[in-house]
Amino acid sequence: MMKILLIFCLLSTPVLAQAPVCGGYNEGMENLKERYNEIPVWIGKRSDGTQVVVTQSPKGTWSVLVTHPDQNDPNGGVGCLVLDGGPEGDPT
Repeated sequence: MMKILLIFCLLSTPVLAQAPVCGGYNEGMENLKERYNEIPVWIGKRSDGTQVVVTQSPKGTWSVLVTHPDQNDPNGGVGCLVLDGGPEGDPT
Protein backbone atom coordinates (compact mmCIF):
# COMPACT_ATOMS: atom_id res chain seq x y z
CA MET A 1 0.00 0.00 0.00
CA MET A 2 2.80 2.42 0.94
CA LYS A 3 4.57 1.73 -2.39
CA ILE A 4 1.41 2.64 -4.28
CA LEU A 5 1.05 5.86 -2.26
CA LEU A 6 4.69 6.76 -2.89
CA ILE A 7 4.40 6.14 -6.64
CA PHE A 8 1.22 8.21 -6.79
CA CYS A 9 2.88 11.05 -4.89
CA LEU A 10 5.98 11.02 -7.06
CA LEU A 11 3.88 11.20 -10.21
CA SER A 12 1.85 14.21 -9.02
CA THR A 13 3.03 16.89 -11.45
CA PRO A 14 1.71 19.99 -9.63
CA VAL A 15 3.52 19.07 -6.43
CA LEU A 16 6.75 18.25 -8.22
CA ALA A 17 6.73 21.70 -9.81
CA GLN A 18 7.66 23.17 -6.43
CA ALA A 19 11.35 23.47 -5.63
CA PRO A 20 12.52 21.06 -2.92
CA VAL A 21 13.59 22.46 0.45
CA CYS A 22 17.01 21.12 1.45
CA GLY A 23 19.07 21.26 4.61
CA GLY A 24 20.75 19.12 7.22
CA TYR A 25 19.07 15.71 7.43
CA ASN A 26 19.07 15.45 11.24
CA GLU A 27 17.73 19.00 11.64
CA GLY A 28 14.99 18.38 9.08
CA MET A 29 13.84 15.16 10.73
CA GLU A 30 13.82 16.84 14.15
CA ASN A 31 11.81 19.75 12.71
CA LEU A 32 9.18 17.37 11.26
CA LYS A 33 8.92 15.60 14.60
CA GLU A 34 8.61 18.78 16.68
CA ARG A 35 6.32 20.80 14.38
CA TYR A 36 4.08 18.06 12.98
CA ASN A 37 4.71 15.02 15.20
CA GLU A 38 5.83 13.12 12.08
CA ILE A 39 8.04 10.07 12.33
CA PRO A 40 9.52 7.84 9.61
CA VAL A 41 7.12 5.10 8.51
CA TRP A 42 9.04 3.91 5.42
CA ILE A 43 12.63 4.16 4.22
CA GLY A 44 13.81 2.99 0.80
CA LYS A 45 17.50 2.74 0.00
CA ARG A 46 19.18 2.87 -3.40
CA SER A 47 22.49 1.21 -4.20
CA ASP A 48 24.22 4.63 -4.30
CA GLY A 49 23.21 5.32 -0.68
CA THR A 50 20.40 7.76 -1.48
CA GLN A 51 17.33 7.20 0.67
CA VAL A 52 13.67 8.08 0.29
CA VAL A 53 12.06 8.65 3.68
CA VAL A 54 8.29 8.87 4.19
CA THR A 55 7.11 10.38 7.48
CA GLN A 56 3.59 10.53 8.89
CA SER A 57 1.84 11.95 11.95
CA PRO A 58 -1.15 10.61 13.89
CA LYS A 59 -3.18 13.54 12.48
CA GLY A 60 -2.48 12.40 8.92
CA THR A 61 0.17 14.89 7.80
CA TRP A 62 2.95 13.31 5.75
CA SER A 63 6.23 14.23 4.09
CA VAL A 64 8.59 12.64 1.58
CA LEU A 65 12.30 13.39 1.83
CA VAL A 66 15.15 12.40 -0.47
CA THR A 67 18.30 12.11 1.57
CA HIS A 68 21.99 11.69 0.97
CA PRO A 69 23.21 10.38 4.34
CA ASP A 70 26.77 11.10 5.44
CA GLN A 71 27.93 9.56 8.71
CA ASN A 72 30.93 11.94 8.80
CA ASP A 73 28.70 15.03 8.65
CA PRO A 74 27.44 16.27 12.05
CA ASN A 75 24.12 17.11 10.32
CA GLY A 76 23.78 13.54 9.04
CA GLY A 77 24.13 14.62 5.41
CA VAL A 78 21.67 16.46 3.17
CA GLY A 79 17.92 15.93 3.19
CA CYS A 80 15.45 17.51 0.76
CA LEU A 81 11.73 17.77 1.42
CA VAL A 82 10.17 17.01 -1.97
CA LEU A 83 6.50 16.37 -1.07
CA ASP A 84 4.21 17.03 1.86
CA GLY A 85 0.52 17.00 2.59
CA GLY A 86 -2.21 16.23 5.03
CA PRO A 87 -5.85 15.44 5.41
CA GLU A 88 -7.99 17.12 2.76
CA GLY A 89 -8.70 20.71 3.73
CA ASP A 90 -5.83 20.77 6.22
CA PRO A 91 -2.87 22.65 4.73
CA THR A 92 0.52 21.76 6.15
